Amino acid sequence: MNVTELIQSVLTPVALISGTGLITLTIQNRYGRVIDRLREFSKELAEIGERSPKRREIVKAQMDILIRRGALLRNALFSLYFTVFLTVLSSIFVLISSLGASLLTFSLIFFAAALFSLMVGMVIALFEVLISYSAARNEALQTISM
Repeated sequence: MNVTELIQSVLTPVALISGTGLITLTIQNRYGRVIDRLREFSKELAEIGERSPKRREIVKAQMDILIRRGALLRNALFSLYFTVFLTVLSSIFVLISSLGASLLTFSLIFFAAALFSLMVGMVIALFEVLISYSAARNEALQTISM
């Protein structure tokens, strides 16, 4: 393997890392908003006390949905970070293989695992998107009925 091929082999996974990083940034932003919203609802519950049982019920229902969404987003983020980790390992094994060790099989295994991890993260994120709409819809309908 000449130097040009080596550099190409090692840098090819950078595209996967870059794309995964952009997706991770988006999901991290969603995760932060869910956490912020949970904190707001917690404050609201503390302020409401027992004065408004109907609003308390609405807030608790929303918090349950937000907790589920937060767990999904956390899991998606873990999977995406793991994707980056596996992709970096894949690049390292390509580099080591260029020095004479026959580790290209490990590189392919790590790269395939990275693609699988990316797919898992995206599927989890898709489920969260579905839940987020239903949560917003429920909150709007409950607020209208008040």
